[in-house]
Amino acid sequence: NLNSNLLGSKSEIESVVPVAARGFIPLTAENFLSIFFPIKEHSKKLSEIFKNHLDDERVKTLYEVYSNALQMIYGKGDLSTEKIKELFIIHTIIQMIAVAVLNRIRETVFRPGELEILTGSGRDFSISLPFLEWWYKLNLFGKLQNEEVEFFKKLSREIGNKVLAFNWEEKTRDIFRLLYEAFITEEYRRQFGEYYTPPWLVNFTLEKL
Repeated sequence: NLNSNLLGSKSEIESVVPVAARGFIPLTAENFLSIFFPIKEHSKKLSEIFKNHLDDERVKTLYEVYSNALQMIYGKGDLSTEKIKELFIIHTIIQMIAVAVLNRIRETVFRPGELEILTGSGRDFSISLPFLEWWYKLNLFGKLQNEEVEFFKKLSREIGNKVLAFNWEEKTRDIFRLLYEAFITEEYRRQFGEYYTPPWLVNFTLEKL
């Protein structure tokens, strides 16, 4: 039930499978989208865990930082509480994927299933936004239920295995462009004006300059 306009034709997606069987999947924005888009399905469970722990002072504080930042940028009257919470969860997942990629590139040891591959805590890079690591803070302080810990381990294993499917020594352009636009609904992107500038427009502008 994936959107064919976003992910390409069935034949294009199927063409990735034989390549993956022989080795790495070619590192393109289109392949990255088709491989990682299913991760969005976990947003419902992640949202449930977030709501279960929203009364925890650590989570509440981190969420308020995020919420205040959005309202400062877009205006307090333009965002409902539910929209902010939904975006909070989506941005949490996107950061997990981005951090896992960076950890794979920078670390010699990369073990899918370990929660640490989804976090920038203790790392020497600053791509990780602390308020989107609320789930990891809960785990560090032993606040997660066993089934919740297992959920994050499963999520780490799934994201980690997908990251390992690509050859990160390949040179490529921005692989997150299509994935970000697929994760953030068109309604939200129209409201916030959050769009990636199309590559053809960038090239056109540079040529004129």
